[in-house]
Amino acid sequence: MQLSRASRFALRLAVTQQPTPVTSAPRDRLTLPLALLLASAGLGLSSFSLKQLLTAPRNSSRGL
Repeated sequence: MQLSRASRFALRLAVTQQPTPVTSAPRDRLTLPLALLLASAGLGLSSFSLKQLLTAPRNSSRGL
């Protein structure tokens, strides 16, 4: 089986890489507040859209 040049390079990279020790990285301080901000913005936008949909005048003659 012939390995292509890209396959040989990928194999060489995979073999020569040394595993790095897994350390617990400090938690990003902005992750939770940003997630809460985005969730509240999405909830607010959804409730606003629902309110607009419910207050829109209904067309009784849909033509079905």
